[in-house]
Amino acid sequence: MLHVCGATDDVVPIEENSLLIQERMLSHGGSFMLISKPHCNHHAHSLTDPTRIVNFVLTHTGFADQVTEPQTPFEYNYFALRNGLTRCLLKFKSEKQGRVAFLGGSITAAQGWRDLVCED
Repeated sequence: MLHVCGATDDVVPIEENSLLIQERMLSHGGSFMLISKPHCNHHAHSLTDPTRIVNFVLTHTGFADQVTEPQTPFEYNYFALRNGLTRCLLKFKSEKQGRVAFLGGSITAAQGWRDLVCED
């Protein structure tokens, strides 16, 4: 059995579901692979690099000789979202200043973005 789930799922909590199923499967001699995506809520659809999922299928369908190494560093999406703009707003309010960096042509080239951000 393979489960791909979000580590922060508040609809189907991992502790009450996937981890419980994992424990029961393993205690009865079954095979269980859990891919828990950090910082991911209920919709943990696939992975940016689905190699681990493909490898699971290959291994359990007689094609283990075709298993390859995942390409992403930790085998899941390699970034952590830290409350996005909410965190920035709190920091700006508490420190009364902040730095904003614009990356990418569409943001920096578009008229008005910098002006809007710099407004009091």
